[in-house]
Amino acid sequence: MKYSPRHLAIIAGCLILGSCNQTTEVSFPKSLSENPQPVAKPLELTDPKPLHWDTVSRRAITPTVFPLDFSKMKGMPKDVGLNC
Repeated sequence: MKYSPRHLAIIAGCLILGSCNQTTEVSFPKSLSENPQPVAKPLELTDPKPLHWDTVSRRAITPTVFPLDFSKMKGMPKDVGLNC
């Protein structure tokens, strides 16, 4: 059975208008169940503790040294995508 666009429009209109006639009340709780307001408390710091730094002697760390020649580097510009 084929329905014409007119029949479909009438059926859709009846469904839309019929769904708008709600007669029952939507039940909400009597008292709103909200979260309680935060309470301001004074900031209490703990007792200070001394810091103990791990120290390393200067001879334990040896840097790597190598020659750097800028004239041997490639001269291609790098586009980082900033449009300033």
